[in-house]
Formats: sequence, structure tokens, C-alpha cells
Amino acid sequence: RMQEERIIPSTSQPQPLDFLRVYQEVLQEAEAVIVIHISEKLSGTGNSAQIAASMLDNPEKVTIIDSSSVCMGAGLIAVKAAELARKGTEKKEIIAQILAWREHVKVYFTVKNLDYLAKNGRIGRANALLGNILNIKPLLGIAGGEVVPVEKIRGNNQKVAQRMIAALQSDFGKKPLLLSVMHTNLPELATELLSLAQHNLHITNSYQNLIGPTLSSHSGPFTFGYAVLPGAVS
Repeated sequence: RMQEERIIPSTSQPQPLDFLRVYQEVLQEAEAVIVIHISEKLSGTGNSAQIAASMLDNPEKVTIIDSSSVCMGAGLIAVKAAELARKGTEKKEIIAQILAWREHVKVYFTVKNLDYLAKNGRIGRANALLGNILNIKPLLGIAGGEVVPVEKIRGNNQKVAQRMIAALQSDFGKKPLLLSVMHTNLPELATELLSLAQHNLHITNSYQNLIGPTLSSHSGPFTFGYAVLPGAVS
């Protein structure tokens, strides 16, 4: 519908009662809850999570952590944290690891144009790239919890993807990596992006993930990118 009708949907964070219901359900079986949420600079989700925790009889059982990231930037941290939880790792150690991973996760992405980010007020410092010039694509990242400009690239999607890989090589060298390809309903391109990463980086595990409707309503159609977390960070 966004492509056909040029609509820009509005979004809102989950309400505290939504979180409260989840907490109550999970705490029937679990000892504690760790919430890893989207960057607080991009959403009020963390505030709703915190209000819900304060409504519990035992709020100390809920720990809320700002991922300072989005989409699979937060998702990869959650995957790693869940692995530790399944192994029986103590809560305080899991939290310490999450805070360490948060400092190392990288997200690079591109959009067809910056209109959606600008109109939804999520553009952050990337407003330096405003102005949709023919055949110029913005390479964006997430830093400090907000969208930041990396560079302007002249060329097609493959050229942009190659620059993302070059940035990741600069960030991580030959370190083992957990990687996610993120896209807005671009399955063929996602397969190409994953192959490119596997040929140029040390990937130990990988995912292909659709960017959900909440985030894609801000980024617009034809968005794709990588989220990466070094596998050996501790």
C-alpha cells in the first residue's frame, strides 16, 4: 500500500498494559524478565516498558535495557542473550554481556529516499543527506541510538551493498560475526546480500529478516541493510 498509494502510516509504542500482560505471563514460569528494546531516541517503547514494571508487585524482577539500536541490531543481542539464558547463566552476567554487546553491534542500511524518515521525524543526524539526487543513494547507520549519515553513494543496490561490506570489514576485520540481512520484502536481493557477506566476512551464523511494518513505515519501501555482532565479544 505504501508503494501503490504513497501513504505514510503512523506508529505508536506499545502501551504499558501490553507490557504488563507479557510480564505477568512470563513471570508465572520464569525467575526474571530482561527487556531489550528499540533505541529510546527513536521510540517511547522503553518508557512504556518501565511504567509497566512499576505496576508489578515485584518490579525488581524486570530489567529494561535500551539496545541503542533497531530491528536486528537489537534482535542479535536478544538472540545471544537467550542463548545464555538457556544455558542457565545468572541474570547479572547476562545483563553485563548485553551491555557489552550493545557497544559492538553495527547496523548499516540504505533507503530508496529519505522522505519517509524525514516525514516521520526519525531522520536524526542523517538530515545532512537530505535531497534526493538522481542515482545517489544514502548509506546510513545507527550510532548513539539514532540514524546517522555514513556517505552518499552513486550507483545501484549492489554498489551500496559493497560499500556496506567494506565498512564492516573496517569495523571487524576477520573476527567471527553473527549477521542478519534485513530487507523490506526484497527476498532475491536479500539472498545476494547474504552471499556477498559470506564471501567477504567471517560469518559464523546468519539470518535473513524482513523489516517489520513499524520500522518499514519509517524507512519506506526498498530498504535493506546488515546488522552485525561480533561472535566472540565478551
